[in-house]
Amino acid sequence: MQQDDLKKDFFAFLGLPIAFDLDPEALEDNYRTLQKHLHPDKFSMSTEQEKRMAVQLTAHLNEAQATLSNPMRRGRYLLVMQGIDTNEETDTVMPAVFLMEQIEIREQLEELDSVDDPWARLDALAEMIGKKIKDRVQGLSKAFAAKDFQGARGIVREMQFLHKIQDEIEQSEDRLS
Repeated sequence: MQQDDLKKDFFAFLGLPIAFDLDPEALEDNYRTLQKHLHPDKFSMSTEQEKRMAVQLTAHLNEAQATLSNPMRRGRYLLVMQGIDTNEETDTVMPAVFLMEQIEIREQLEELDSVDDPWARLDALAEMIGKKIKDRVQGLSKAFAAKDFQGARGIVREMQFLHKIQDEIEQSEDRLS
């Protein structure tokens, strides 16, 4: 592997087709194969330049694997490849129904101390959010298959909110423990 490999998109770098729906086993197999080939320890007797290249390629490989193995990150990456920015930092416009749902879920999290069984509530919320994320992953698959990139953009943005709530649920679990 060489410097030019750092310019490859993550799909090409991992020898995978550019698509939202990936074979997770192929992703893992290709990652492991490259990881063994590129590991910096294999270059301990090489020149400093070759050692640096091994470190850079390993970092690129790890970022590629982390991006492609996560449906939300993979969706965002595919959108960027299409020249579409999800503008998550500045575009706060979301469907009102979705935003109201987020407010209600956060209120339920804030009320944990006042309910009889906070663990049951957390379990129910975690299950609901998990299902919503799973539904969004299926929606992303359909949107990318139909080349509906604006639809995919909206789903990625919703997934970001859902993942944030998922993190808040986990923090609440830690707090209760």
